[in-house]
Amino acid sequence: MRSWSHFNLFREFSIADWVTLLNAFCGVSAILFCLNYLGTSVFVVLTFFFVQLSLTNPRQKKICRSIGNDHKLPYLDMSFFMFPIALIADIMDGQIARQLKKKSIYGGDLDSLSDVISFGVAPCVMAFTLGVTGMWDGVCLCFNALCGVSRLARFNATAETMHDKKLGRVAHFEGLPIPGNLLLVVMLAIDHYFLNYFLTQKFKFRILGKHFHPIVSILYVVFGFLMISKVKIPHW
Repeated sequence: MRSWSHFNLFREFSIADWVTLLNAFCGVSAILFCLNYLGTSVFVVLTFFFVQLSLTNPRQKKICRSIGNDHKLPYLDMSFFMFPIALIADIMDGQIARQLKKKSIYGGDLDSLSDVISFGVAPCVMAFTLGVTGMWDGVCLCFNALCGVSRLARFNATAETMHDKKLGRVAHFEGLPIPGNLLLVVMLAIDHYFLNYFLTQKFKFRILGKHFHPIVSILYVVFGFLMISKVKIPHW
């Protein structure tokens, strides 16, 4: 009988590692919910299109369009909901590890990789999903994600030298921690729920024929620069 001992990696994880994986799970889920929102089937689109053609009353057409859009809304709600859970998991995993006084050899790398997904890639996917889809917007979103990856690489490389033995962790962060990108997600949520997509769809102009959403995209670039900066931020 084949031995399953080669697949026992999960058995080596500590409780804190599993909490870190919850962070990654939420990040992946947020991305998948965004893809579900964007992936409306052709059948649904064509159905509502032909139904609208058959209607003559403007009020009926308006109601039909609202129904066609509303069937996608829960995906965005669920995607937004994943971010605070990811943040809670990101905060709790370190606290749990210190309370249990059990250091995992996987903890640091798991934490960084999970943060890349939840606070690096997922916020960029969320902006794209809400309408920040121009070529220049894409450059700005990619820049933010790359800065997040670079900041985490620097943290992993310098964590040992910055480690405070009395605190049991680093005394301060160098550059904005990548969870700071959640402030951008909050902005997107406000735009989605209260501003009727003013920032992500309506306020835009063209540069060399390509759409550019200045407020959202520039803020993503600013946060990218903050992450790779040398600014010292106290550890919370």
